[in-house]
Amino acid sequence: MIIEPALNEALGYDYNAKQKLAKLENKKFTVTLTDLKLSLSLLVINNQIKLMTNAEGSDCTVRTKFDKLKSLSDASVLTKLIKSDELELEGDLGIAQAYSNLLIESNIDWQEWLSTYLGDALAHRVASVIIKLNQLLARKLADIDYTVASALTDELKVTPDNIEINQFIEDVDNLHAQTERLFSMFTQFRKSV
Repeated sequence: MIIEPALNEALGYDYNAKQKLAKLENKKFTVTLTDLKLSLSLLVINNQIKLMTNAEGSDCTVRTKFDKLKSLSDASVLTKLIKSDELELEGDLGIAQAYSNLLIESNIDWQEWLSTYLGDALAHRVASVIIKLNQLLARKLADIDYTVASALTDELKVTPDNIEINQFIEDVDNLHAQTERLFSMFTQFRKSV
């Protein structure tokens, strides 16, 4: 399998990976992607990640869809996914979060990794271009999000804006208070009759 050596090599360029791997020594984590009908288990042995398709004896098993995988590192989102049945968890949640932290939030020194193949000068230039492209992409995505949100609320009137939502909440609260008062009056009337 080509993924396993590449993953371990990449983690070798993350200065915090050894500490993260040590915490996961002999801990088996299995992810079952329900939409892709795929199960993959990760096991750390001697500070190396081993990939396998055998899910038996797993310390933690997560069943979810592919697009929900990034949520494993955020406990607040994770709870919402479990409550909405978009994620099923068996075993130790800490193991799932530790593996997520290791793989998703790794601090790999890509420039150092590239320098072994391209040389220091070219690796620096490539890394600089990638960083600038990433920043540009993030800005453009934020612009698109703002434009789409504005179009949906202001132009197309498809979704309500914050003022309309707050007004609706206030109206519901008022209706609830009126209903409570009416019910109280009805209860008092029944007692008097």
